[in-house]
Amino acid sequence: MRMILWVDDDKYFIAPYIEFLEDAGFRVLRESDASSGLSVFEENRSEICCVILDMAMDPGIRFTQFESRAGYNAGMLVARNVNNIDKRVPIIGLSNFYNLDNEAWFKTRRFSILEKAAINKDILLSEVMRAIDPNHKAGIRTFIVHGHDGEILLQLRISCKIHWDSLSQLS
Repeated sequence: MRMILWVDDDKYFIAPYIEFLEDAGFRVLRESDASSGLSVFEENRSEICCVILDMAMDPGIRFTQFESRAGYNAGMLVARNVNNIDKRVPIIGLSNFYNLDNEAWFKTRRFSILEKAAINKDILLSEVMRAIDPNHKAGIRTFIVHGHDGEILLQLRISCKIHWDSLSQLS
């Protein structure tokens, strides 16, 4: 069974996502602080196919408040350590705060960092599948709009949460 390590101190937020991933055939190990998460990774690294990290959490006992920036960057400490231990393990970061340095670190390693408030179960599963299998192709849904009604186009963009770049190429 494929194993995911999810390190996040918000057990109420992640509970439905964990159930969803387990229903999809994954075993999910959950830890609530950065130190415990890194320890569990070290103990199970040969079995873990993906790590999901909240960027802001309790640093635990291995990391100081200073180096974790009072917990706001504790997930990044875990990400760096996991990547130093095994570069093959993909990492998905979740954050409520935009941090250009963290985004650049994830991007250069072809990992995902997502806005925590904007994910849903399908997005998360798609990101996990893409992370563990770069050749995975998610079901792509295409909707073509023809016309020049800017107001309708804007309403469509908002209601479907479509990236503006995708639509602006069509107008």
